[in-house]
Amino acid sequence: MSEPINNGLNWNTDLTEQLDTIAADTVLKGQVELSAQTNLTTRLINTQFRLEGELAGAIAVRQQLGYDRVSPNLLSISHHNSIEFYIALRMNNQGFYGAAGSLLRSVFERLILAKLCAVSSDLTLFKHWHNGGDVYLSSQVFKRLAKPDVEEFKRFWRGLCEWSHAGPGWGQALVGYHNIRQQIAVRYTPLLMLLDCNFHLLNRHLATPPVIRLIDQYKDGYRFRSVREAAKACIKEVRSGLRENSSRLVRNFAATWEIRK
Repeated sequence: MSEPINNGLNWNTDLTEQLDTIAADTVLKGQVELSAQTNLTTRLINTQFRLEGELAGAIAVRQQLGYDRVSPNLLSISHHNSIEFYIALRMNNQGFYGAAGSLLRSVFERLILAKLCAVSSDLTLFKHWHNGGDVYLSSQVFKRLAKPDVEEFKRFWRGLCEWSHAGPGWGQALVGYHNIRQQIAVRYTPLLMLLDCNFHLLNRHLATPPVIRLIDQYKDGYRFRSVREAAKACIKEVRSGLRENSSRLVRNFAATWEIRK
């Protein structure tokens, strides 16, 4: 069912002025009730961004030498995700949970295609998507996976699509912290799940032994490991708070994927 029109808004006052005031009030009230989630999400975004920076130079060198044409695309996806994680966090904290949820759909789509690119020698689908073509995850990706089980992927994808597609569950009409506090809190779980998946992309598929050897030889291996351990510590916090179905999705994303022939 669609949300009712928000009774707390004044039809005789500029909407933009009202929303600016409501957003500032929502941030202040959320800082009290949601400070732990906000702090953890912020630390995840920042540690993963720093890990990207530690990896970027070595990945670029390998690309220039002709050894690796895939990793630069994966790093670019992670970087796009980092920025959208930040935007989703800020919009959610300001009370604009509808727009925040819509962003998470594109993040999940990029992560699924990045993982497929990382594990499959056939890059046809990835190139099609990278060049602006339409990709349908359910029929073109999930059906191709022999392992792991894809039911959690499908369920999660359906939920994100409900937040993004024009329909009863799309967008928002309610504002004001007392009206939407539950909706704001709900968005943290998928946000943290996707940050966990993004870390897997960085740690497993980008921080490869050849890349780490280059970092040790030409950069600061100690700093790289320190940054990675800080990111791992944040991930440990995330996993301790996830429910079973959420944990299952993260585990399945990090599992070894087998592609049907």
